[in-house]
Amino acid sequence: MESKSLNEYQTFQNKTTIEPLEGRWEFLYNQNKINKIKKEQYRKEQHEKRLQKELEECTFTPKKISHFQLRTDLEEKNNKSYNNIDNLLGRQKNLLEKRNLELERIRQEKNEKDSKECSFKPIMVK
Repeated sequence: MESKSLNEYQTFQNKTTIEPLEGRWEFLYNQNKINKIKKEQYRKEQHEKRLQKELEECTFTPKKISHFQLRTDLEEKNNKSYNNIDNLLGRQKNLLEKRNLELERIRQEKNEKDSKECSFKPIMVK
């Protein structure tokens, strides 16, 4: 296509100025189209080269996960969270039991201390 356009251009140069220049405008229009296409191709090539260069610099490759593997991972996480909740509830129960035992021990000690300080001891008759 370029050689045809080049030949047309050369024939236009050889013509006299008396002839109409309509064909020359078509030639320039076609040349403009060709130049735009070349620029676009060059731009795409340069863009691809830049991307390729960037990819060569990258060392990270993502780990691909299948749908099945993703499901099993989610199920494991859910099971762990339920186990954590059970574990947390068990720990809370143990702490409450310890606290209640400690409070009961403190009450008993206080009662014993109060009863030791008391000098009056009633005698109970049957």
